[in-house]
Amino acid sequence: RGPRLFAMSRLILHYLPVRARAETPRMILRHGGVQFEDVVVPFSEWPVMKPSLPFKQLPTLTLPSGTVIAQSGAICRYAAKLVGLYPDEPEAAAVADQAFEMAQQLSTINPILNAFPLDGIQPAKHAEFFDAFPGHLECIEKLLGDELFFSGAAPMYGDFHMLHVLDNVRTVEPESLAAAPGLTKWMARMEEVPSIKTYFAERPSIASGSLGRPGTLIHKLATQ
Repeated sequence: RGPRLFAMSRLILHYLPVRARAETPRMILRHGGVQFEDVVVPFSEWPVMKPSLPFKQLPTLTLPSGTVIAQSGAICRYAAKLVGLYPDEPEAAAVADQAFEMAQQLSTINPILNAFPLDGIQPAKHAEFFDAFPGHLECIEKLLGDELFFSGAAPMYGDFHMLHVLDNVRTVEPESLAAAPGLTKWMARMEEVPSIKTYFAERPSIASGSLGRPGTLIHKLATQ
């Protein structure tokens, strides 16, 4: 199924100024031509907002009905179904899901880049992640095989989430994907998808210094 065009002026995504769990739904919604309000919640406002949320965490997606959806996986699947990036057929859906869930397993890279203080637990968490990463990388490369995308001839929502996570992995350790040439080629294909290419060009850059709290890796990278 191809993308469907929607105009949903009351679809509102809330998230903090970090490059983490809102990246995938942003890419999916933009890919499908869905108009949405992308609200970046300043860290100063987060403590006031937090108690009002379903699980006291972000991101959330407010639907046109007024329903607030929490949990990033639920938001991604809603967005994917909305724009035709979630297969109808159960086997194809499971194939897309397994790529998504593998990326979810690696989402611990998000706080390593965006949240953990460099003078605190970040170095230990960094070492723990990258000690295990070569084994995960081998499995992901094998899962992709000779396919163009994890779901076959065209990307599905699992591809979008895998791209986000591996983009963050590559940001933290630029040479971390060198042992997976097939996966590197897949990332290049994903980055040439017009909607993704445009989003990567337009999203706040790390160099802008607008992402993350002081003392985190993403904030440090802005000064390099």
